[in-house]
Amino acid sequence: MAWLCVAVITMNCCSVSTSALQKSSPHFDDVPSSYWAYDAIMEAAEAGIVFGFGDGTFQPNSPVTYAQFSALLGRAFYPSELDFSDYDSWYEPYTIVLSEHNVLLNLESDKLDNSLSIFDMAQLLYNVLVDYCIFFLLQIPHSSVL
Repeated sequence: MAWLCVAVITMNCCSVSTSALQKSSPHFDDVPSSYWAYDAIMEAAEAGIVFGFGDGTFQPNSPVTYAQFSALLGRAFYPSELDFSDYDSWYEPYTIVLSEHNVLLNLESDKLDNSLSIFDMAQLLYNVLVDYCIFFLLQIPHSSVL
């Protein structure tokens, strides 16, 4: 099973801000409308969270790398913080933002091209949720907290 589809569905279930992302009308040659995750993939693509590959495919059954999932998380949860200035690699803007929010937690740069396990995907999503919870808890007046 391709973990990217799981991630796309997870992103679809989360309330994410995509206002800073450019909207598009996606089409992927390898994602027919009968595909089980079609709606979630198209919604994420329309929101600018996923782009697919340059050859017009999404490759839903291919393994997902840390770099690809970092891009997905960065676009979904931290779009306004992404800076696409001069970087050495395409994924660096995403990994920088995720590292600033303690999402990647000591991930070594040579591991970014490795396939992501479902455990690691769950851990990264958990790290994002912890980051969001801490941020929102800090915004609540102390008298409102039990």
